[in-house]
Amino acid sequence: MKSDDHCICYIIKPRDTLYKIAKEYGSTVERLLFDNPGIDPYNLQIGSTILVCRDCDGIFPMPPIGAAPPPEGVMPVVPPISPPVIPAPPIGAVPPAPGPPIAPMPPPYTPLPPIGAVPPDCADLFKWLVLFGAMRNVWLDHVYWTRLLLVSIAHKLPDEAATTTRLLQNPADIAAVYANFYPPAVTEQITRLLTEHLQIGAQLITALRDNKKAEADELSRRWYANADEMAAAFAGINPNYDLAEMRSMFRMHLDKTTEEVAARLRGDYPADIAAFEDVKTQALEMADYLSAGLADMIN
Repeated sequence: MKSDDHCICYIIKPRDTLYKIAKEYGSTVERLLFDNPGIDPYNLQIGSTILVCRDCDGIFPMPPIGAAPPPEGVMPVVPPISPPVIPAPPIGAVPPAPGPPIAPMPPPYTPLPPIGAVPPDCADLFKWLVLFGAMRNVWLDHVYWTRLLLVSIAHKLPDEAATTTRLLQNPADIAAVYANFYPPAVTEQITRLLTEHLQIGAQLITALRDNKKAEADELSRRWYANADEMAAAFAGINPNYDLAEMRSMFRMHLDKTTEEVAARLRGDYPADIAAFEDVKTQALEMADYLSAGLADMIN
């Protein structure tokens, strides 16, 4: 494996995905696609080599905020081109007879496709990127609305019922992403399990707020059991979803959410905010894993 300070030449191994490679080497899926334009993201060839950049703050680096433009003289200034001067004919000269009409030249370019059209060789990649974006969006909604409900319950705010109603739309939104690949029976199972996850979580926050330890312990047990059931359900519908990996991700989601809840309830708001940042980051990693498992179903 050849490397420098920022990038490595990585050899594809069995069961590799771009998400796994990006996570291992501190990169992003988008950066891998940019640095390897000829790669097929859902048909990686075992033994082939790709470029993996370790330190990337974005695909297109921007100058620092407030940076001054380069001083004059750094780039050569090209003088304007003066149009040629055509001398006027002598006064009284007879103009020449008109020649045959000039046939129009065919355009030396390929006409642009309609706005919004995707080139045929990019169509699958476009669908793949849309999938990743949609999955990230619904999981971000999941953690943000969960946080808003946490704040409402912890401080007994009057918006608790309205916030709960909005949060409970999220399971159907996540299931809608899977509706593009699976029949209604699968999406209904996803909706049911995620709804139970949210309902148990809300009850657990309330019990912890009210110092009902025995009730909170039982709700926590049910919450983690639901997470294990979700892991098994997802692993059962897609061979790309490893059961142990799914179980670890869903349990980590609960662990980090529990840290967030505990910090909010004890009034440690800096720790509460830091915990939420961890929840959000982990949710995005989970969303990318789920999308990668669906990538080979795109056609």
